[in-house]
Amino acid sequence: MALLQPLTGSATFPFQFRYILDDHLDIGRQEIASSNNQIVQALYVVGVCLVGREISYVIRS
Repeated sequence: MALLQPLTGSATFPFQFRYILDDHLDIGRQEIASSNNQIVQALYVVGVCLVGREISYVIRS
């Protein structure tokens, strides 16, 4: 319903519409940033685990 709100005031329609779209884009950017962060953290953990396994393998042999 948020996107339909600006239709009520036709005089300020473009401005309100752009403002609401900007809000949605900001939320999207934040979600992308946080998901990228989670992906980076997951890759880091996997990398640390693999390196740790290699080191322990070398130490054992």
